[in-house]
Amino acid sequence: MRQYTYGPFGSRRLGLSLGVDILPRHKLCTFNCVYCEIGPTYQVVSPEYRIKAPPSLNFRKELKDILKYVPHLASITLGYNGEPTLNDCLLEFYNIALDVRSELKW
Repeated sequence: MRQYTYGPFGSRRLGLSLGVDILPRHKLCTFNCVYCEIGPTYQVVSPEYRIKAPPSLNFRKELKDILKYVPHLASITLGYNGEPTLNDCLLEFYNIALDVRSELKW
């Protein structure tokens, strides 16, 4: 079972994209948009609200394992379970994704 990644899925804007969820298992967002694809937000928070959920050691391995089998991937999307910028560790996830991309020459 994957802890962080979902997909890949087709996107008209981004092509074939792999999703990376960097938030807790419950939706955490600053809005409650009626058109949100994952449903209503039961915990609406202010834009100043922050969580600190760093990537586990498994994140790099999970990303490498997926990307080895999807060489024609067009993008990686950080998000899903709400607003990814609420996670103070967003840059750590981003940097690991960049490192893996470089290692695999993706």
